[in-house]
Amino acid sequence: MRHLHFKLSLHPERHIISVELALEKVDLPGELRIASWTPGSYLMREYAQCIRSLEVYSAGHTASASIAGKASWSIPAGEDVLVRYDVFARQFGIHGAFLERTRGAFNAPAVFILPDGWDGAATVEIDAPEWQAFTSLERISPNVFRAKSREELLDSPFHFLPVSSSAEIITVDACGTPHEILITGGYPIDSRRIARDFTK
Repeated sequence: MRHLHFKLSLHPERHIISVELALEKVDLPGELRIASWTPGSYLMREYAQCIRSLEVYSAGHTASASIAGKASWSIPAGEDVLVRYDVFARQFGIHGAFLERTRGAFNAPAVFILPDGWDGAATVEIDAPEWQAFTSLERISPNVFRAKSREELLDSPFHFLPVSSSAEIITVDACGTPHEILITGGYPIDSRRIARDFTK
């Protein structure tokens, strides 16, 4: 269970992000857990309250899953385990998840349910051809992104815009660290000045 694959679809009319989590193999009954924190924030978060209709399948058949705690679920052992759930994305702000017809965004801890104790590589597939996705994760194909570790996955927010919307990415190097700034809305801006200000 070293590698995880997430597949996300977007339903802005219902403010729902549907998630599929594919686990290659679960050797022993274990737990899935959603974080109750966000990198850089010192407040406890109640992300579990936005999880809807979690279902588990093993080898194509429905498997039992039960609530194990306030933010965790028990899953059985099995081959090719698939977990499906919805995230109600109506939390406006920088810490949670929101999705509407004109844009969407989420902080990874608010969306990704992970096997307890897991720390490995993961891929995130965005199954939403009418949307464009932006994140700091490595893009390995037009709609698939890769995280090298649990830390990188949970520290990489996502932003979504309809394909008809304009966006500009400004790349700057500040203190030896590359940064990408996403500008949306189609407003006239001085990109060069923004880049200069960030390097001061």
